[in-house]
Amino acid sequence: MGIYNIAGIKVSMSPRYETLIQQSEPYKTNEKHFDFEIQISDKHIYALQKENPHLSAADCEYILAGGIFYRRCVAYNSFLLHASAIMVDGKAYVFSAPSGTGKSTHTALWLKTFPSATYINDDKPLLQYRNGIMYACGTPFSGKTDLNRNGAAPVEAVCILSRAKETYVQRISAGEALHPLLEQTIRDGFDMACLLSLVEKLVTDVPIYKVFCTLDSDAALKVWQGIHNREDD
Repeated sequence: MGIYNIAGIKVSMSPRYETLIQQSEPYKTNEKHFDFEIQISDKHIYALQKENPHLSAADCEYILAGGIFYRRCVAYNSFLLHASAIMVDGKAYVFSAPSGTGKSTHTALWLKTFPSATYINDDKPLLQYRNGIMYACGTPFSGKTDLNRNGAAPVEAVCILSRAKETYVQRISAGEALHPLLEQTIRDGFDMACLLSLVEKLVTDVPIYKVFCTLDSDAALKVWQGIHNREDD
């Protein structure tokens, strides 16, 4: 058994397969106390593998552990957002959209454009409300990639991505943002009122944008300029 500090939430786990072992290693701590335990049985792995024969036992353990963590973390002022989150100059930029839209492709352009840019989590960042500020936090659970880091940054902007023939940015209201962001999180297995409260804080406290973008090399710079109302950088 090991204790893992994931965004300040202490989790007890006993990973058995290489994927979860490697992904969770940077979060391991010597602390003795934990907030909750994640237990994955052979029965649970077998059941998931039976439904998804293409998944290995390691895949199943990793997926199940992530599902338990993200459902339990809502009680700790935190929630999953299906998004790619990066940090630039100490601030987090979060890009959310349905699978296949190009989140990872767009954030990869940010890493090429801005020297200080680093990943927080490429697929499933944890958004956590701390002392009146919303943070994007790394977790071991980052989908099909290992692009995550044990760190956090205050959220500067959340961008809802769409593909387009030209790149431009449009700020939207809290009401417009609520539904598409709720669509990109887990909505079962816990008190829904807690989740709604957290998402409402996000859309109230953090600027939310619709981002229409191409895959052109200058798309990241154009989006950054749109967010910051700058045209001459």
